[in-house]
Amino acid sequence: GSVRAIPDRHGRPDAARRHDAGRENAMACALTSDRVMAEAEAVMSGPFAWGACDCSSAACDVFARLHGVDPLAPWRGAYTGAAGAVRLIRSMGGPQSLAREMAARSGLVAGEAIGAIGLHGRSLIICIAPGWWAGKAKSGIAIVRAADEAWHIA
Repeated sequence: GSVRAIPDRHGRPDAARRHDAGRENAMACALTSDRVMAEAEAVMSGPFAWGACDCSSAACDVFARLHGVDPLAPWRGAYTGAAGAVRLIRSMGGPQSLAREMAARSGLVAGEAIGAIGLHGRSLIICIAPGWWAGKAKSGIAIVRAADEAWHIA
């Protein structure tokens, strides 16, 4: 299939948000709880590292592997430690405001679905199945039962 840039909400092309139009439907059909869990394990099993594999970037990495959209793209490289992450989150108005902005810039819609990204407290998580969410913990994966808010591909 052809690769095309998707414009952001202001009509500008956003190179970080590309998808393969020919694979879009195949990817949606292939999205199972097993696939989400396999991607979560691949990304989240390693050690916690601010900016590279943390409580926000890991869920966004899984989401990108599943859907070809990286909700964290505009902020990648903006922090490398806890202090930088806190500054970024505060500059955006808090975790909820930042998560909502990520979803809006990525063209996501509110709601739960297998493969959705959600907010749980101050962490981003991925929906394995309704009632089962995976998030990055200090030494691997944490499973939680609910997201405070969630977004998925329209």
